Amino acid sequence: AYQQALRLKPNFADAINNLGNALLQRGNVDDAIALFKKVLQIKPGYAEAINNLGNALFQKGNVDGAIAQYQQALEIDPGYAQADYNLGIALLQKGNVDEAIAHYRQALKTRPDYTDAINNLGNALLQKGEVEAAVRQYEKLLQLKPDYLEAQNNLAWILATAAPASLRDGKQAVALAERSNQLSGGESPVVLRTLAAAYAEAGRFDDARQNAQKAMELARVAGQSDLGEQIQGELKLYTAGLPFHQDGK
Repeated sequence: AYQQALRLKPNFADAINNLGNALLQRGNVDDAIALFKKVLQIKPGYAEAINNLGNALFQKGNVDGAIAQYQQALEIDPGYAQADYNLGIALLQKGNVDEAIAHYRQALKTRPDYTDAINNLGNALLQKGEVEAAVRQYEKLLQLKPDYLEAQNNLAWILATAAPASLRDGKQAVALAERSNQLSGGESPVVLRTLAAAYAEAGRFDDARQNAQKAMELARVAGQSDLGEQIQGELKLYTAGLPFHQDGK
């Protein structure tokens, strides 16, 4: 349909931009980049096309180039929440956690219900070690979207394994992890690992061992050897009747 529109009107910037997006979703990254650049020759200040070019460059592995595009889009449209969000992702990829957090927060000033930005803000805070702040973000997100799988799993993991005992809640962790396991189809080693940790925190060590064993096997089949080794270490604790906590206690 976009191609037909462009046969009728070759310089239709919106159609070129949309065709670029469609090609990017199909994995035709170079073709998408060429189209976004063509859009910007026709309409140089088109913030959405600049953001999309950033997405294509990021997908191609050119993180610095993507960052430059997102920053340019925000110079043109400071309230462009998606560009702030994308810039946060790119900055986090570069290890700039504080800057990423700032851009996620800016995106949420513009769009308070931007669930992906809330989730990524929680992840970034968790990476920085601000566990309680991360918990607040995941809880906020689950109020908006109760079946948001990643937030459910991350919150369950914290409630099961957090170093401060005040943050742990085995019963709630089990409820969240069981729902995550349902949503993921029961075949995700990451989710099953969380479920095992939640059962252990709730004192259900038989269930913990069973799910940890399955998680370990699935991780190894998927070639995730590091994850498999981590789960194997946790399985030894469950076999001994001990929960897994982040501080090892």
